[in-house]
Amino acid sequence: MGLIKTVTKATVSALLVITALVLLVNKQSVYDWYALLDYSPNTSISTLAVNSGMSSRSTNVFYVYKPEILEKNAFNASCPVNEETIVLGCYDGQKIYLFNVTDQKLNGIKEVTAAHEMLHAEYDRLSQKEKDKVNILIEKQLATIQDSRIKTNIEAYRKKDPSIVINEAHSIFGTEVAKLDPDLEKYYSRYFTDRS
Repeated sequence: MGLIKTVTKATVSALLVITALVLLVNKQSVYDWYALLDYSPNTSISTLAVNSGMSSRSTNVFYVYKPEILEKNAFNASCPVNEETIVLGCYDGQKIYLFNVTDQKLNGIKEVTAAHEMLHAEYDRLSQKEKDKVNILIEKQLATIQDSRIKTNIEAYRKKDPSIVINEAHSIFGTEVAKLDPDLEKYYSRYFTDRS
């Protein structure tokens, strides 16, 4: 009887250790699963994910941050403007907020903004090793940018806070630059089924 009790205790202890290790190694997946348990996107949000060409993986990440489309006052309260660029969305590490752009001349801007903010969340989730590799690709692409609007926006970020330039460029390149270095294009393919 003592041997069975000892084996049972050892088995339970081993299972607890294995479970703890599995949870630790997969903590982001567990967090995402838990965050999405009670979340069901409304039609406007799910349409943004589909129309922006997000992969299923990135759609889940987008949903984890429970995106909201807000009118002017609520948006301004959630996304205090401290940038020189036009702000139509923000990601604060907890949520994604999108301004409710209704002007038909700006058709598609909500999709671009949704994808831009999702890319901030995805960049935050990269391991340091992955960031180091991606940062090299971003720097390489930065050196080739000819579009004056994008260059002006990047410089505005650099002037405000040089430490955010790579993160911002990561989102800008993924959503606003049609032709990218092939290695960078391959990298973005994990986030989009159709980046165009």
